[in-house]
Amino acid sequence: MIEKDFVHFGHPFAMRCGLSPKDIGEDQKAPIFLQWLDTVQQLLHQFPSAFEFNIDLLIFISNHILSCLYGTFIYNSEQVFN
Repeated sequence: MIEKDFVHFGHPFAMRCGLSPKDIGEDQKAPIFLQWLDTVQQLLHQFPSAFEFNIDLLIFISNHILSCLYGTFIYNSEQVFN
């Protein structure tokens, strides 16, 4: 779901998280992906049997957004990978 809804549609992870090497303004930085993870966490709390994962996965993902360990969250689109 993250690959489809954020990466393939070109969510600018680098720009929104402040990882972009280009000089961008502070008004371009926004925790949109973290807000989405919080929304998923709230749904998971309300309907725990509706999901095939638990809170540990959401914590793992949120910890690695800024770690740059996985390429998924480093760039602004999948075009960079090709």
